[in-house]
Amino acid sequence: MIKKNQATELSVTNGAEGTVVGWQSRALPDGHQTLDVVFIHLTEPPVPVQLEGLPLNVVSVSKMTERIH
Repeated sequence: MIKKNQATELSVTNGAEGTVVGWQSRALPDGHQTLDVVFIHLTEPPVPVQLEGLPLNVVSVSKMTERIH
């Protein structure tokens, strides 16, 4: 489930549901992996979404930094 509006024009909105179909990660200096991008196949978007280079209804969600107090 998408928890924050990312791209409302592409139906990547808070509450949208989907399935992870892939990701891109990279190694940190300590050897651990960190996610950079997650690819989500949206479940029943209100309109079909087609991004260049991705299958129908698959969108990318990039990492975000958010401060928690």
